[in-house]
Amino acid sequence: MNTLRIIIFLAFYFLLVAWSSSAELSFKPFATLPKHIAEQVIAIYPTSKYDQHFIVASASGELFILNASKGQPELTPLNHNLLTENDNSRLLAIALHPNFDTREQNGYHKFYSAHQVAIDQANTKASRIVGRQFNKDSLEQDIVLKEWQLSDSINLEEVTVREVLRIGLPTSNTAKVQLAFNPYHRAWDDNFGLLYVGLSAIKGFATSPLYSGSILRIKPEQFGLKPYTVPPTNPYVENAEINQEIYRFRLSQLGHFTWPDRVNETLWIDHQDEQTHKISRASNPLSTVFRYKNLEISEFQILPYYGNQADQLFGSTLVVSVHQDQPYLVSLTKHASSNDYQLTPIIPLGVELPVKLFHDAVGGVLMYQPSTGILSRLVNNLADSKETLVTDSNTGLDKLIVFLIMLSLTSWGLWHTYRKINKRRFSVTSFYQQQFNHLELSNDDSVIHLFKPHQSVPSKSLAIGNLAGIKLLINNISVVELSHQQGMTNDFDNIWRQTCNVEKREKMTDGKLRHIQLAITDNERQIYLVSLYLRKGDNRISKASYQAALINAVDWAWRLSTLVAPETTEQRETSSDVIIDKSRPIKTRKTFLNCSALANTKASSALSGDNTINVSDKDKGEKCSEESKVETKAKQIADTNHEQKTDVNDFHLLSTANTTEESRALAENNGLTRGQTDAQIILALEKLVSLKKQNYLTEEEFEQAKAKLLNGLM
Repeated sequence: MNTLRIIIFLAFYFLLVAWSSSAELSFKPFATLPKHIAEQVIAIYPTSKYDQHFIVASASGELFILNASKGQPELTPLNHNLLTENDNSRLLAIALHPNFDTREQNGYHKFYSAHQVAIDQANTKASRIVGRQFNKDSLEQDIVLKEWQLSDSINLEEVTVREVLRIGLPTSNTAKVQLAFNPYHRAWDDNFGLLYVGLSAIKGFATSPLYSGSILRIKPEQFGLKPYTVPPTNPYVENAEINQEIYRFRLSQLGHFTWPDRVNETLWIDHQDEQTHKISRASNPLSTVFRYKNLEISEFQILPYYGNQADQLFGSTLVVSVHQDQPYLVSLTKHASSNDYQLTPIIPLGVELPVKLFHDAVGGVLMYQPSTGILSRLVNNLADSKETLVTDSNTGLDKLIVFLIMLSLTSWGLWHTYRKINKRRFSVTSFYQQQFNHLELSNDDSVIHLFKPHQSVPSKSLAIGNLAGIKLLINNISVVELSHQQGMTNDFDNIWRQTCNVEKREKMTDGKLRHIQLAITDNERQIYLVSLYLRKGDNRISKASYQAALINAVDWAWRLSTLVAPETTEQRETSSDVIIDKSRPIKTRKTFLNCSALANTKASSALSGDNTINVSDKDKGEKCSEESKVETKAKQIADTNHEQKTDVNDFHLLSTANTTEESRALAENNGLTRGQTDAQIILALEKLVSLKKQNYLTEEEFEQAKAKLLNGLM
């Protein structure tokens, strides 16, 4: 059977190789924009990862929604202009917030725009950045950066706008600006949501760092009265000669910058100085990645490819270049024998320059032709090649072979999948792999992240403000329950620890589960279970030990309680390093019966009118009162055999007869008298030996009980 599987796999592999060899890449048009806006398009952004909707921005300040999911794409204008009549300028750039399509997150339906206007000397409240050598009177123009918040329906008629900053310019010439966010950052990253603003060099003023070709980095969110803040990680925060918003400068004619690597945060910058056109890595100082040599580039632009249409291009950087007198899509890749980069032609474009490259929703490439308004997508013709290969077969035998191979592979795959699913259906390890097992709080304690095993990226993030309650569970039984009205207390802490100690003493037989969980409930009554400890029989599934897990659980209960219910959370008395008291003797049925007997003795004393209470009995009563809190939970969790408990109960009743006032109460309640026969004592000794062999009694308990029985013979 294994040989047959290998043969089927190899046959299918070579078949795929044969089909893949005929695959080709090409740009396939899917939409055409009207002529009156075609040459003014400055940006095209996908609005969502799950549909074919794009935002199209024009230099006139108009925004459009392009719906390419239909057979005939539709272009719908948004009834609002980003520029007012007083601006008398053109839109320079826009950028969508990374959370633009993520509901209930900061940044949802939010974007930023930049345009250039004449300076308003009367506007004294504007937050303006100027070169250190310049003052307000020497400025002629402003680059205005604004924040736009759209409604859920992406309607500009229901919009809020806020001015973030202005960049003062000492000239009236139109500046070149780029706005961008790092698309690979996630909400839990430290630099998430930082806006990069590229400003090309201002001719005649390149001695100023701001106007020498620079990239600014800011956090555009409002903070108190400040319309934006400067990240403390900016390199020139403490340099009085350079604007603290500047991230890199002296880039001359800045064309385009991007992030080619999903892991490395280093920028790649396409720019040109007086000597050469090059791509530089934004290290400090700059380092050259590649220098163009005698190549005509249609426009400053570099675009990393992370799409699913061309595996051979995945992770490479794309540019448009003239090769053999015609425009080509070219990849910038490392040379196999050195660390030098080289340009490798991929496919001819077959169109006239200039063209512009944009990203689609999945990291693929869009090509836009301003002269014609045609928008195309880079596609792989593999599907067409498959159909051609099968259709052009000269014999029916070829079709039959392909059909049989596909049928055999599909059948084997279904059979193998069925066996695997059936085998793992009741697997505890499989169950654990699907559960959350780790949680972390964000730096500002506003979000809690839930992780599954072997994941470095959280599977779920919950806002602290949306939490409704927390529970500590052991074996799916709730021990501690917290909410907005009830915070964590030291009594809850003690109950949890003592309950865990009782469960620890239960013998782990084959098939028995021991499970510690933290349950988090949100305002929508959705429950998220975090498995901190899981064990089945002798096999511990979770990494953490039982001791570490119970401490971790109660620590998280205290920490989350201070965030969810700070007013009702007590001051913690127990430190987090408290461990299980392993030296404490094993709690047996005798202990519980003694408490009951003591209660019965007190009740009978009260009926007889005797108000005298022994001091030792009073202490025992207090101890029983404390333990009764734990036993309420312990009786639900303990999973011992009823008959074995009865044997232990009978044995202790016999062994403790004629000893104390407490034991007399036990003896009377169970119908025992002082006049025990020798046969009864011998029977008790046999039970004693049997229980010791079954490990229900320690050596010390066995000797003590035997001594008491032997005293009964004398």
